[in-house]
Amino acid sequence: MKKSAKPVIFFILLFLLLITAIILASQGLRFKYEELVRERAQLEEEIRLEKTKKINHFADYQMFTDEDMIKEYAVNKLGMIEEDKQAIVKIIINKEELEDLSEQLKKDNE
Repeated sequence: MKKSAKPVIFFILLFLLLITAIILASQGLRFKYEELVRERAQLEEEIRLEKTKKINHFADYQMFTDEDMIKEYAVNKLGMIEEDKQAIVKIIINKEELEDLSEQLKKDNE
């Protein structure tokens, strides 16, 4: 009895179908991997840009909170004057002297 070639052809077709499915799956996974790598690179670039923005904002904050910058803005833009520490004169008079002066002024004004 001669065996039929159908089971051999069936196994060959099944093997080719299985190989084709594996190749298609590997290509799909490769494309998905490349897409994820591009997305990761894009997100890393966004992170780098945000870090740069953060550093710039911190530098601006330090610049605007600098005492010299605030004084310059207050004097030039707002028209304020800078306090002169030496111009402050403190007068100390005791209560008795003040009462004596007050009485003398009353006498002089009468």
